[in-house]
Amino acid sequence: MDALWTNAGSMPIADIVKANVHRTDVGEAGTRAWTDALLADLVAQCDLVDSSASPTAIPNESQLGTLLSAAGLTIRYVTETSVFKSYLGAFEAVFLRVLRLTHWTKPYLGLKMVALRGCTRLMECFESTSASLAPVLLSWTHTLLVQCALDSLSTQLLFRPTCELLNVLVQTQPSAASTLLTEVLPEILELHTSVFVTSTDYHNDIVEWNTLANVVLDQLFPALPSARQLMTATASSTPSRGLPSRVPPATWRAFLETLPSLTDVASIAAILPALYRLAVVEYGGDVANETFNLFLSHLLDGLRALPWDHPSQLELGHGLVESVRDLLIAGHLQQQALAPDADVFSTLEALVHKLPELAKDRMFKGVKAMLPDLRDATTEAFIALMYCMGRDFWDLQAAFVRDVAMKLADPLVFGDVLFVLRPSSDAKYEPYERLVSTTVAMLQKGLQQLHRYSKPMAQRLLGSVGHTVAGAGPFIAPYVADVAETLVDLYGTGSNSLQDLFVVALTHLYVASPFTETDLVQGYCDILSTSVLDTKASGLESLAMLLAKDAPWVVRTLPAPFWTAFLETCTDALSSFPVFEEDVPVIVRQLQLCTQLLPHQSNMDAWNTNVLLPMVAHFHDVVCDEGLIEVQDASQMLLDALQRR
Repeated sequence: MDALWTNAGSMPIADIVKANVHRTDVGEAGTRAWTDALLADLVAQCDLVDSSASPTAIPNESQLGTLLSAAGLTIRYVTETSVFKSYLGAFEAVFLRVLRLTHWTKPYLGLKMVALRGCTRLMECFESTSASLAPVLLSWTHTLLVQCALDSLSTQLLFRPTCELLNVLVQTQPSAASTLLTEVLPEILELHTSVFVTSTDYHNDIVEWNTLANVVLDQLFPALPSARQLMTATASSTPSRGLPSRVPPATWRAFLETLPSLTDVASIAAILPALYRLAVVEYGGDVANETFNLFLSHLLDGLRALPWDHPSQLELGHGLVESVRDLLIAGHLQQQALAPDADVFSTLEALVHKLPELAKDRMFKGVKAMLPDLRDATTEAFIALMYCMGRDFWDLQAAFVRDVAMKLADPLVFGDVLFVLRPSSDAKYEPYERLVSTTVAMLQKGLQQLHRYSKPMAQRLLGSVGHTVAGAGPFIAPYVADVAETLVDLYGTGSNSLQDLFVVALTHLYVASPFTETDLVQGYCDILSTSVLDTKASGLESLAMLLAKDAPWVVRTLPAPFWTAFLETCTDALSSFPVFEEDVPVIVRQLQLCTQLLPHQSNMDAWNTNVLLPMVAHFHDVVCDEGLIEVQDASQMLLDALQRR
C-alpha cells in the first residue's frame, strides 16, 4: 500500500485507486498485487481496532478509514473483474467485521459509515454478493434502527447510507422487498413518528426513507394503469403480508397525523399513492378511506400553497399533480366507497387557468418545456377524478366541458366523460343523449378545422374519434355515418402521418355501427386498402379489427385484386431475409392476418398447400435460428392452421 500512503495527502484516494486498478495497462497481475496488499492492510488494521477495544477512541481510525474508502473505490473502478471476483468474499468479511464493532460512538460510526458504503458498492457492482449479504445486513439494520431511536448521531451518520444500501439490496434481490416491508418499514415508521418529525434537521432522513419505501412498494405492487387506460383497466389483486401485526391501526394513524408537519418535504408526496394502496391491502375499510382522504387533502393543500414565484416550483407542482392523479387512479381501482373532496375539481381547475400565465411569465422561460408535461398530468388527474367519482361527476360535467376541457385542448377527455357517465339500463337516457350530441358536435367542428391545428393537436383530435366511440358505446350509433363522411371527405389533407389515424378512426366507427351508404363504404374501403397495401401498421391493425368483427363482409366487400396484392406483400415479407428488428411488428401482424383469413378463403387450397405452407415452414425455421420470439410464435400459429386444413 505504499502508493496509497505516499500519495494520500496530495492526491484524491479515487485517483490513486484508478491508477492501480482502472488503467488498461494494469493487467491481472497488477490487480492481484494491489488487491492482496489492500486486503492484508485492512485485516491488520481491523486487528488493531479489536485489540484496542476503546469505546471513545481508535488509534488507527484514520488509517482504517482510508483503507475502507480505498476498498470501496477499488470495487467500483476495478477493470479486471474476472480476477477480482475471487476476492469478493474477503472484502465482504472485512466490511461486516467493521459493521459488527460493538461501540456506537463517533469514531466507530464513521468507520461503519464507510464500511456500509463498501457493502453498497459490492451489491451495485457484483450483484451476486447481495444473496449472502442480505440476511446479515437486514439483521444489522434492526440493530441500527434501535440505536437511531436512542442516538441522534447514529441517525445523522448511518441512517441515510443504510437506506441507500437497502435501496440497492431490493433492486438486486427483489425477493427482499417483502421482508423490508414487514420487518424494516415498521421500525422506520416508528422512528419517523417519534423522532424525525420533531425537528427539521431530519428532513433529509425523511427524503431517504421515502425513496426506499417507493422502491420497496414498486416491487410489491403492479404498476398502475395510466389515466388513458382506465376505460378498460381492472384492479389486480395483491396479497396481504400481515403488516397490521407490526403496525397496528393506531400506529398507522399516528403516521397519518404527522402529514401536516411535512409540507416542506416534497418527497412524501411521491409515495402517498403507494402507501394508500398498502393501506387498502393491509387494513381496508375505515383506515383505508381515512388514509385516502388525508393523503388527498395533503396533496391539494400543497398545490394550493404553491406561490409560483420560482422556476423550481414547476417541477414541484408537476410532482404534486402526478401524485393526485395516481392516488385517484388507485382509489378508483380499489373500488372503495370514496367521495373525493369537491376541492379536487376546483384546485385542478385553478391550475388549468394558471397555466397560460406561467407560459407567458419570463421567469419560467428556461423551464417552459416542462409546461406541456404539467398540462398533460393535469388532464390525466381530471380523468382519474371522473372515474373515481363515477356518476357523481354529473354535477361537475357541465362546468368541466364549459370551463376546463376546451382550455386543456385535449379532445381525448370527452371519451372518458362519456364512458363514466354512460347510463345504466334503468336510467333516464335523455340527459346523456344530449351530452353525446354536444360532444359529437364539438368533435365534428374540430375535424372540419383540422387543417388549422398543429400536428400534435390534429393527431389528438383524430385519436379522440375512437376514444369517443368507445366511451359512448351504443349511443354513438346515430352519429357514426356523419362523422365517417367527414373523415372520408378530409382524407388526403395534412401530413402522411395523419393519414394512418384516419384509417383507425374510420375503423372504430365502422365496428361500432357498420356503414350502409354505398359511397361511404366504398370511400372507407379505398382508404383501408391503400393503408394495408402500403404495409402501414394502422391499416393492418384495422383489417384485423374488421376480420374479428365480420370476416365474411370484409372478404366479400374488398375486391379480389386487393386480396391478391395483399397476399403478395405477405409472401414478399416471408421470403425476405434477414428479418430486421424494425420490420417485426408489421410481419407479425401480416402472419396473424393470414391466420385469420384461412377459414374464410375459397379456391385457395392448392396455393396454400403448395406455396404458402412450405414458405411459412422455411420462414419459421429461419426466425427460430435468429431468436425472434414474437415472429416465431406468429409463424407457428399460421403453420399449425395450415397443417390442420
